[in-house]
Amino acid sequence: IEEKDLLLEIKVQSTSAQVLAVQNRVLSGMVDAVLSRELSKIARKEISAKCDRHSFATNFAEARRFAELALTAHQAEVLSSCEGKSKIHLRAPAGAGKTHWSLFLMLRALREDSSGECDSLVVLVARNAALGAWATRWLVRREEEQSEKDRLLGRLRILYVRNNCCFQRARIDKDILLFEDDNLEKNQEFGLIVVDEAHHVYANPESRSRLSTIRAKKWVLLSDESQSHGHAVQYPGGLDWTQVKLRQVARCSKRLVAGAMAFQLGGDTKLDTENCTNYDGPPLKSYVFLENSLDAYLRRLREALQHADQVLLPALGLGSRLLICVPTIQHRDTFKKIVTEALQKWNLRPISALEAVSRFNEDKDAVIYDAIDELDGLESLLVICLGLDAASDENHIAVSRSALYRGLTRAQLGAIVVNHKVKSGWLEFLNTIRLDDEKIDTKLEAKRLRPEAADERVRDDLIKQALQDTVIKRGLRPLTPLALKMLAKACLNDDSTDSIASQLDAWCHEVQLVKDRLRILDSNNYDDEEDEKIATEVALELRQGLRLDTQLNARIQERARGQALKELKKTLETLEPQSEAEAIVLGDDKVKALLTTRALANKDDSVQCQKTLLSALKAVAETYSILRQRILEREDGQEEWALDATRMVAEGATCDDALHAIVKKHKFKAEQKAASDAIHALSELDKEKCPGIKPLLIAAVIRHHSSKNDTIKSKAGLLFGLLRRRKNDYWSDLADCVLKSWLRARQHLDLIGTPEEDCALLLESVASEEDMVTDPCGAAERAVECWQNDLRQKKELKAAAGSAVEAEARRLRISLNFTVSSELVDRVLREKPALHQITDSAVRVLKNYIDALERRKLSQAVWDTQANEHCELFVDGYAPYTMDDEVGLDYDALLQIFRFLGMTEGCTTAAAVCRRWRAVANDPTWRPRILVFAWGNSGRSGLNKDYQSPRLLPWSLCHAVVSLVCANYSTLALTDNGFVYHWGRYWNSATEIDVPKPKKIDELRDVISISVTPCGYRHTRLRTPGFSACAITSYGNLYTWGDNYQCANYGHLFHMDERCIERPKRVIFYDEILKFFRERNYRVIHATLGLRFIALNIELYPKKADDVNRLVIVHGQYHVEPPMLTRVRALDNLELRQLVGGSFHCCALSKTGELFTFGHPEGFDISNGNLLGTGRPARPRLGLNPLPQFDASRVNIANGDPITHVAASTYSTVALSIDSNAYCWGDSDGNALGDHVPTNDDENQDLFQQSHRGDTPLIVSGLRGIPAIHADVCYTNGAITTIDGRVFLWGGLMWEGGLASNRSDVGPTELKWHGIPPGYQASAISLGHEHGYLLLSST
Repeated sequence: IEEKDLLLEIKVQSTSAQVLAVQNRVLSGMVDAVLSRELSKIARKEISAKCDRHSFATNFAEARRFAELALTAHQAEVLSSCEGKSKIHLRAPAGAGKTHWSLFLMLRALREDSSGECDSLVVLVARNAALGAWATRWLVRREEEQSEKDRLLGRLRILYVRNNCCFQRARIDKDILLFEDDNLEKNQEFGLIVVDEAHHVYANPESRSRLSTIRAKKWVLLSDESQSHGHAVQYPGGLDWTQVKLRQVARCSKRLVAGAMAFQLGGDTKLDTENCTNYDGPPLKSYVFLENSLDAYLRRLREALQHADQVLLPALGLGSRLLICVPTIQHRDTFKKIVTEALQKWNLRPISALEAVSRFNEDKDAVIYDAIDELDGLESLLVICLGLDAASDENHIAVSRSALYRGLTRAQLGAIVVNHKVKSGWLEFLNTIRLDDEKIDTKLEAKRLRPEAADERVRDDLIKQALQDTVIKRGLRPLTPLALKMLAKACLNDDSTDSIASQLDAWCHEVQLVKDRLRILDSNNYDDEEDEKIATEVALELRQGLRLDTQLNARIQERARGQALKELKKTLETLEPQSEAEAIVLGDDKVKALLTTRALANKDDSVQCQKTLLSALKAVAETYSILRQRILEREDGQEEWALDATRMVAEGATCDDALHAIVKKHKFKAEQKAASDAIHALSELDKEKCPGIKPLLIAAVIRHHSSKNDTIKSKAGLLFGLLRRRKNDYWSDLADCVLKSWLRARQHLDLIGTPEEDCALLLESVASEEDMVTDPCGAAERAVECWQNDLRQKKELKAAAGSAVEAEARRLRISLNFTVSSELVDRVLREKPALHQITDSAVRVLKNYIDALERRKLSQAVWDTQANEHCELFVDGYAPYTMDDEVGLDYDALLQIFRFLGMTEGCTTAAAVCRRWRAVANDPTWRPRILVFAWGNSGRSGLNKDYQSPRLLPWSLCHAVVSLVCANYSTLALTDNGFVYHWGRYWNSATEIDVPKPKKIDELRDVISISVTPCGYRHTRLRTPGFSACAITSYGNLYTWGDNYQCANYGHLFHMDERCIERPKRVIFYDEILKFFRERNYRVIHATLGLRFIALNIELYPKKADDVNRLVIVHGQYHVEPPMLTRVRALDNLELRQLVGGSFHCCALSKTGELFTFGHPEGFDISNGNLLGTGRPARPRLGLNPLPQFDASRVNIANGDPITHVAASTYSTVALSIDSNAYCWGDSDGNALGDHVPTNDDENQDLFQQSHRGDTPLIVSGLRGIPAIHADVCYTNGAITTIDGRVFLWGGLMWEGGLASNRSDVGPTELKWHGIPPGYQASAISLGHEHGYLLLSST
């Protein structure tokens, strides 16, 4: 011992539990902390003490060997109670020392009788080879002399029940245990048989049968119900069996015992489990993540090993002290590569449990790695449970629970769980708790625990499994999920085989009765499969108290209506038109749908429906002829108007009303074209020859903005009122100069609306100018200009903060509502970062926000969940913990009731009962974090029928949707766990297969953004009726699928020789693209799709100061130019907030709010407004289409406000400014730009001719003063949503209509619906052609 060393002697009782407690305290650093604190008190200065862990660990093995010679007081007491008993069944929780206890019996039996006769053989029955080898090594180490070791091995036999039930004997070769088969005489009687892990051994019929043939003088069974799979085990029974229990855990720390209780069976009895180590132990660490892939497991396993090395066992090393367990042998083979790779950093290698315990000398360079079934009975200082919460082929709930319980209880010091997020898995509750207390209080943790939670879940699963097995055994039809759930609930009081069979018989009888009644009521229709489906649904409703005939009649009518509809459609398809009018009418799908609906309206029989259909067809054809004649009699009438008018008549309008509406609609279109031609002609005139044009236009602007002029006058009066209070004429003169310069400024209409304080500050800044007296107007101009620049910089900084928050939330897959997003942006700005520091500040703010959410979770002292990825808790997730004591069980019960009632009843009806129920209704813990409301066509929206206003999408109650994108007739949804779901029309253009319900796209995982081809006009759908799609993962990998327009050797989706990519495939860039990257790594940040092109925003790393680090490339064609690969150089090194594609153009929004566009300005149909929003497009020659713009141009927004959001469709674009104003440009057909449509007498007609063109962004005048937070466009339709869920629609008045087409008003109108549920805010809106969605986020 050196001079500065301190020799510490610790005296403990000679028991394994006490020695383990000392070991854990020293190795975990607890002794260091205590010594440092006490020595500092004595010396009155800070002293740091560190134990020599290497020396301690080296000498500990010998101390442990002597400690294992003694039992704890509780174990000795139980042992003494079994003296003289020949049949003993010991039950104990994991870690109580069952195997250790039985080894004392075996050692005593082996030592007491040294005769070596066969009848004194001692047998250990083990489920796995490692347990037998470990027990043999333990017994051999108790003997000092070699002769004693040989005699012990000669009388010891191991029976492996999974190895053909063959006896084996052990021998030692070079300090390694080897086993070989031993052929014993039949009917031999043994001295002692110990059956370890009896809960597994006797659960196997073959093992149970084999043991029943063996004779022995003494039997000892060791079992633990919680380590089994939950099935009832048939142990040998009788009055001659002595039942004893161990209640004290001697192996694990307090936290390990408390953590394992969440998966332990036994109900309230497990709360009696005691811990005799009196050692808290470190918190259990969890790494629960979203992506289920080997790469994700490798990353998390490395983090877990780092935590084990630096926190749990600092400065000691993991070799021979770590155990890694996986669910099955198959998982062991699957994970072996990543485990080996992860251990390389510590120069360690994985070995099997049998290899490790067969050695008498520990391998310091290895860790045990094996399946959990191979580790029963073993223990280790540290344990990593790798993927134990994983579904097996059958009975996975019970299997996973048992695996987790056994895995955690293998540990002495600490345990780490590494697992991907499993839907409704055992580890979901880890996302609802947080670590708070430094010291564990076992009584408090027992109160927080719901002791019956694990038993209830396992029992429910076993009942369901028994029901399904019985159904298969009897050859019955599989039970539906609802029927299975209902029958399992009915069997809870009695889950015996007879009860399950009785419940199933009763159910089958009920279904058969319903089916018989159905065939009596509907004898003409017989379809066994459909009848079975109807009977099952009705039988379930009968158990809910509904009437049989009422439900059956409703379904019979529904089936009859469906059959009649098919017959009527078939009639129309095969009908030969009798006239030209009938042929035209039959060629219109919308008219045919109206005819079939009218024919079914009277609920007549099929023959009468056929007659009604034919008479209706004849009447509609005659109406078409009459309308056609009346239209052609007009000078401006056109023949195609007649079919539009006929549709209106078929919907119920009179001929006169239909004719008037159609004429008005097409007259408006003609006036629109005339106005456009007039403005174009005026712009071509020589300004010197027409000097009066400019004043007229200015006067029109003033008349159009009369409301704004009123605002200017009122603000000017406010300003002069402020100055008059100063009683200074000079200030009034100066204010007049300022106001004049203000009004001359380009943005005066918005800048004049400033607070009084800003006006005063501005005047004071003018007064400080040196030439204020000689040139007050010039000074005022300069002051206003500086003020404008400062305001612009503030807005750009705010837009950049919003972009950074949005990007970080997208990376974390967190959906933020408008209120939260605004608050986070304000927090970023309060830090006053420079522009280049915005991203770092946003990351910090989001982290603090997530930490605050963590603090709202249930506080406990067992699990450390900080390393978990953010996961949404499923409604039916496992919840072993209750609320805090002061909340009580009644509150928890109310939460379950409200969860059952759902959003509508829970938030409205039940909330009105009393104050306490209202408090529960406002509690966010029972409500989903994100909801989706849908409306429109049922085949596209995911709803069960058509709705004209938003309705809750039930699927969103159990899937947290981050974003939705709409194709023509399809929807893609991205959830917070990185999965992508699809419903609606399939993406393959060669088929029209519908996917009515959301279906997960299995190839996509860990996705952070998705995009699809924009919805297009009819001609684009005829050319490409399918659509293209792309997805980006969190690591920047790009996946594409769907229609793949061919560009030279590659399609525009970067895949060769495939017209349609049937399933998502990862993009591997070819050489021509890689040359842009200059041999650097890359990741895709943004991706968007047009009709025949894809645009990518790519980041290159490592970054280089003198090179391009971000770039935008486009692959495909915008219009009719040859397909090519281009780089948009104007966007080099520009950080983008959005990259949004229309069918023929693309928009790029920078993080500071600058908007750029590139692509074709007109598209195939020759838009009457510039799609790029940069003014009237130039043409190479008169009559030729303009050329596509391959580089980006800046789009100028009125007032120069930064843009925060942009959306594009085929021929229109909408952008939201930082002040929540909506701007549109592009084609104005059908009021697609949402602006006011004047009449012939309107005084704003001149202005309308100038502004309606859509060549540049124009504010949607009908939305002034309405704060829009999100917008979308589709076809000629547009929509915005406000924070309180108000939805405003515009357009849809031409071509194929859309969601906005059924409105009576021309300008933007509000969509009437019941509104947002309490506690939610709108966060996004998404439009398809016939369907739309609102995303709501919880507040």
